[in-house]
Amino acid sequence: CGCSTVGSLPERCNASGRCLCKPEFQGPRCEQCRSGFHSYPSCQECSCDPRTSFDTSCTVSGICHCRPNYSGASCDQCSPGYYGYPSCTPCQCSLEGSRYTSCNQATGQCTCLPGVVGLRCDSCAHGSYGFPNCQAGMCHPAGSVQNVVLPPVGQCECRLHVEGPACDRCKPLYWNLSPDTADGCSNCECNTAGTLSSVADCVQETGECHCKPNVCSGTCSTCKDGSYNLQDHNYFGCQGCQCDIGGSVGQFCGQRNGQCDCRPNVEGPRCNLPRPDHYFPDLHHLKFEIEEGTMLDGRPVRFGYNLLDFADFSWRGYAQMSQIQSKVLVSVFVTSPDLFRVVLRYSNWGGSPVRGRVSVIEDSWNYFCGNCSEQSKQIVFAPSVQPTFVNVPQNNFVEPFVLNPGTWTVIIEAEGILLDYLVLLPSAYYEAPILQIRVTDPCTYSSVPESNQNCLLYTYLSLDSFPSISGNDANCRHDNHLPRPCPTEKVTLRHPDMAVCSGLDISIELRGRLVSPGDYVLVVEYSSEEELPQTLTVAVNSPRAQTHRHQVTLLHCKFSFLCRVVAVDEQNRVAVFSLPADTEIQLSSERASFFL
Repeated sequence: CGCSTVGSLPERCNASGRCLCKPEFQGPRCEQCRSGFHSYPSCQECSCDPRTSFDTSCTVSGICHCRPNYSGASCDQCSPGYYGYPSCTPCQCSLEGSRYTSCNQATGQCTCLPGVVGLRCDSCAHGSYGFPNCQAGMCHPAGSVQNVVLPPVGQCECRLHVEGPACDRCKPLYWNLSPDTADGCSNCECNTAGTLSSVADCVQETGECHCKPNVCSGTCSTCKDGSYNLQDHNYFGCQGCQCDIGGSVGQFCGQRNGQCDCRPNVEGPRCNLPRPDHYFPDLHHLKFEIEEGTMLDGRPVRFGYNLLDFADFSWRGYAQMSQIQSKVLVSVFVTSPDLFRVVLRYSNWGGSPVRGRVSVIEDSWNYFCGNCSEQSKQIVFAPSVQPTFVNVPQNNFVEPFVLNPGTWTVIIEAEGILLDYLVLLPSAYYEAPILQIRVTDPCTYSSVPESNQNCLLYTYLSLDSFPSISGNDANCRHDNHLPRPCPTEKVTLRHPDMAVCSGLDISIELRGRLVSPGDYVLVVEYSSEEELPQTLTVAVNSPRAQTHRHQVTLLHCKFSFLCRVVAVDEQNRVAVFSLPADTEIQLSSERASFFL
């Protein structure tokens, strides 16, 4: 036969002299590797990555045919100039600031020239300016008045809104250090009505202001979708639209008036009122009285109306299911195609379960047709001491009834029970994808608990790792009287013990010891039932702070959590206090009422 001893089967060839090759071999004498295999005579399978190679075949040495941006014997690496297998993103290394066009295969970090930093080597290291000729110890060209010949640090003359020894950072309330910006930096333009603690400062790199939870946009001047009415005294900034989930098109409303977008024939600010001469259907909207039905021979249904046998029956009475009347027919009309469940109101005084069947047939069919099984469901009427309901089908794994527009006949088979009425329940009622309420309002507390309140339980990150002074250790002074320990109270069982700070010309004194003296910001944690904002003056035992007017503004906070506010200076910047180890803090106001 002349067949290869390595690539052919033990039989070598067939009766016509054709070589019989092993699965991984091919050729007239089985002397080659098949497509998808390489390295004859071992013929190993090609290990090409199907995501990054053109096909499963490879060269005789096992090298796969890679798509652009990929390399390696199995196409399992990024080509030079790309990183992050398998996405293989371009490195985009700066031609001026990097040594090579390629980067680290895992992180994408380019190899930077001295004094240059950044993922793409496109900026100067800290303290160096003038990319790509980064020079250390010189004034920042964007922030200096003399930006042609840069003087050394210490002799810098900063532009109006720039500060720092090297004129390399914007002053508070400004951002975007750039040679193209007037006076060096742009105004933050934060809307303090929408910022946390009314802080007017922003992030220097991006200009983003620090918005309240329900406020958005770079300047905190717009309510988030689903809320409206931006107010400075609202702790969350904006209040939830609360559009009716069934009556409105969406959960969004007008930014000023809170008017929701209503569905046809629905009105009201929240779209929860029907138009005049209209009404809202309830779950039992498609309700049909069984005593209005017929028996198989067309005679009216036998029904009773004794309230002792069936309390609170609807309409004229209830059908009496027995051996004489074991089947009743009820005609129903469907206006739109859907999947329906049938709800039956019944009473079973027998003390034992009663088995029955519910069938649904189109009026154009014969009652005794042979293809009705798919629209027929078994049912069990459990014993009941009072009228109750049962759903058909009772098992969630059984498909509901499929009804198209038109007139249908519902056949109910049972004995020994009383039937009041049936309800057709469309899938939109029991699957209720539209009734997934978007909860936006925070949980509050009140003297009367609201069990049906849908709300959000907010919580803050812990500040336990920072020095703090408890309100339980505070002293209160009213009308220039001697200071006394503030009374304490638990607002709710979930709230901690807090100092009650209430009265006219009030001053709250807090004393504590810091691990080390230094610069600190002051965060006040509180609860307030006052509707209007309360402004407190902040004073500390620091000579540097006596010339400044620092303050905190407490907003209405009757939530399940404690609110926080940071002290600000007269320009609404976050106030920085230089505190000694033994610290004394005083909060004072002409009138206040809050829990600390």
